[in-house]
Amino acid sequence: MNLRKSQGGHIAMIALIITLASLALSLGYLRWVLGERVMHLRRLAQVRAHLNAHEGLGRFGGQIAVDKNFVNDSIMVDIPVASFMQGLVDSVVVSVGENITSNRVNRIATAVGSSYYPSFTGEDIQVFAKAYTAYQPQGFEEFMYFTNEELPGGGPWLGSYVSFGTSDVLEGRVHSNGSIRMSEYGCPDFAEGSDVTTSGTFMMANCSENQVFGENVTYADSVPKIKWPPFTGLERVRENADYFYNSAQKIRDPSDGTRRDTLIMTELTFIEGGFTVNRWMYIIPPFTQDGMFDGTYADTMQMYHPTKTWGYAGGMNFWSFDYSPGMAGYIGPISSETIYDNRAVIYVHGGQVIVKGTVSGEYTVATSSGTDYRLHANNSTLEYLPGNIWITGDLVYTDSYSNGAVKPNSPYRMGLLAGGNVVVANTLANGGGNQALGSGIKINAAIIAMDESFLVHYWQNTATNEVINYQKGDGRGPLRIFNNPGATTGSDVRGTINLWGSVVQTKRGYVMRNSPGPYPVSPGIGYYKNYNYDYNLLEYPPPYWPETQTVEGGEFLKMASYGEVVY
Repeated sequence: MNLRKSQGGHIAMIALIITLASLALSLGYLRWVLGERVMHLRRLAQVRAHLNAHEGLGRFGGQIAVDKNFVNDSIMVDIPVASFMQGLVDSVVVSVGENITSNRVNRIATAVGSSYYPSFTGEDIQVFAKAYTAYQPQGFEEFMYFTNEELPGGGPWLGSYVSFGTSDVLEGRVHSNGSIRMSEYGCPDFAEGSDVTTSGTFMMANCSENQVFGENVTYADSVPKIKWPPFTGLERVRENADYFYNSAQKIRDPSDGTRRDTLIMTELTFIEGGFTVNRWMYIIPPFTQDGMFDGTYADTMQMYHPTKTWGYAGGMNFWSFDYSPGMAGYIGPISSETIYDNRAVIYVHGGQVIVKGTVSGEYTVATSSGTDYRLHANNSTLEYLPGNIWITGDLVYTDSYSNGAVKPNSPYRMGLLAGGNVVVANTLANGGGNQALGSGIKINAAIIAMDESFLVHYWQNTATNEVINYQKGDGRGPLRIFNNPGATTGSDVRGTINLWGSVVQTKRGYVMRNSPGPYPVSPGIGYYKNYNYDYNLLEYPPPYWPETQTVEGGEFLKMASYGEVVY
């Protein structure tokens, strides 16, 4: 009997333990279920907060992309949303801030959304989510090729119109504020993926759309005009210049007729980690020697090409961009320095600039729109000197391929922003003298020629084997190349312009002059073209590169960033 009682007590104890264990498990499970429910409600609240934040961006933050008058920071708070979203758009802050990579003012919108969920005790707990977006103004670097007018420009003896022909192979974004004309003698080729637009119409001549616009090429006419020229952009570059050179320091007040003016050339040679700067004085023909005229250069040429002289009253010497030590009477630059800076804006006021070299940084080189000066031949006569940039040798990035092609994701940038023209100079390094000591030129740069064109230096050639010094050439080129009168007469095909970058100009500059045309030579004077877009420019442009606007003053914006901030 005792044994049975003992067993009955153990059974009761075991039953009690099992009951308590079951209850604990049930309570634990119930707690887990309730916890999962709360976590589920929390996740739902986080999703609602996330959506409320994006609703704030969509309803209010997006206004910064369409309101051209937006300039100031502003904030909105406690914006209601639909009741089932169980929350608010707590705030929308719109602001402006400079992008340190592009040096452009971004329009930024940040929205905070909130929602709530019940805790174990029934108390509402709020959760928040933050979303942001930034819009950045588009710039001229996005164009592979842009012209304000489809007319020839940049030099003497211009024709009545220009057209895209057989030798034109372009890729990327192409735009003209005027009508785009196709050649009657052959059709251009816009590469796959290109975007071609005109504010006028496409004048197809003998070309069909299928011939010109290949696979995956988008094209449209009658699109809005882009404001030109970008004077605001040039002034912004000037205001942010790290290095400022005044080439008008020897140009007197125009009202003072007692002194002749002297011009200053600035030469920039890019090297590893920086650049060298050499500056020297020169004059442009017609000049005086002992008070007399020397030469009868055409007006159109005396405003474009500076030349070396052998002296004037007082015996001083002045030099053009082809000066070199060892020349008779060489007096050297008036200043010379080497600057190690891998990111810089270089601005030259009142003069012309020479560029060449190997670039291992981010640079913008800019010139002012030009200046009036007095002729040495007649100090009562004023002429106008454009702010030209002359490319006298290869200008490439240090990591570019041997053919000049830019590597993807290269960190280097070069911008040439000329208040005048950007000119590929007639030098031996660039293939001058019918490729006497080399062939062609390689250029890695975004180029803007505000007045007027990107072109080649063709007017030094005489164009015939006879002496026609002041007709279609000034007669000075043969003396410069080997001091040989026959060196640049007739054809002077200098090779190919291998460009990876962007070309923006007022009018289309000539890169080859030949027959039919005012130059009775074949194959011609100048270069063949190999123009390629540098897609790295889409990531960011050269420092302070000009932005695009509509003719009404509105901005073209693109989304620069979009995302969420984790709380």
